[in-house]
Amino acid sequence: MIESIDTAELNNLKEVMEDEFEMLITMYLDDTNSMIQKMAEAIESADIEAIKSISHTLKGSSSNMFVLGISQISKIIEDNAKVNDLDSVAELIPQLQQEYQKVKLILKEF
Repeated sequence: MIESIDTAELNNLKEVMEDEFEMLITMYLDDTNSMIQKMAEAIESADIEAIKSISHTLKGSSSNMFVLGISQISKIIEDNAKVNDLDSVAELIPQLQQEYQKVKLILKEF
């Protein structure tokens, strides 16, 4: 199992960003929450293109923030969406939401 966050790399980012780090965390958490909600809506409407796009964006933004768990789940969702496996995608959303809640607690204390 992959760890949720690469804390060593995130610490490096915090040092580089200095006072802007808190704003970066807030933006990441807000954007991620919004993308997860939009992905759930896309699943309900079977919009596979939206799922691919959102999961790709979420994978990248999470990777850039060293949030490995969400990045990994998003990659799996994207891969399943590419082969039109909507059932597998839908099964992963609760896992993604749970990982987001875990990461949110960690990042707010970081």
